[in-house]
Amino acid sequence: MLVEISQDLLTELKSGNEKAFTILFNGYFQRLCRFATGYVIDGSVAKNIVQDVFLKLWETRKNISEGSSIGGLLLTMTKNSCLDYLRHKHIESKYQQQIQDNQKEIELNYFALKNLEIDLLNLSEISDIIEHTINLLPPQCQHVFRMSRFQDLSNAEIAQQLDISVKAVEANITRALKIFRTELKDYITILFILNIPLI
Repeated sequence: MLVEISQDLLTELKSGNEKAFTILFNGYFQRLCRFATGYVIDGSVAKNIVQDVFLKLWETRKNISEGSSIGGLLLTMTKNSCLDYLRHKHIESKYQQQIQDNQKEIELNYFALKNLEIDLLNLSEISDIIEHTINLLPPQCQHVFRMSRFQDLSNAEIAQQLDISVKAVEANITRALKIFRTELKDYITILFILNIPLI
């Protein structure tokens, strides 16, 4: 049953009269809980929201304007609190989904790495193939490749030092990489994981 809010009751509430607050609480609590449940579905969540609304009403009672509609104020406060809750749940749901997506990616990466066998013999073999292939390159091509991949020089810097065009540098690097991709086609994944400066 709703309470008829008299001006005297509102005045008593504003002055901190706990009895006036109790009358309001008993008169509106169940109705506001039903109203909140329509938004948040969960009855226990709705009850907590309404309790918080009454707590906020008590804390801000001195700011209530004389002649205000307490019923309308409580409904507005409850609606806003429900929307805040739903907004939080929506963000939380998106965050949880992101965590799940990240977890799946982590698991996939874990199993991919777990199933990838890299032993020192393979690395030693790769190193031998790289050095052997470099030695097979024409002198200028070999020189350009070493400056690019092992001295970390830009194409422009190499061109300046060797007194050749940038186009010539690019052509030599392209020629060397084509040969290396053929020679090391079975080790591309390992090279990528270990960040070996080849391709």
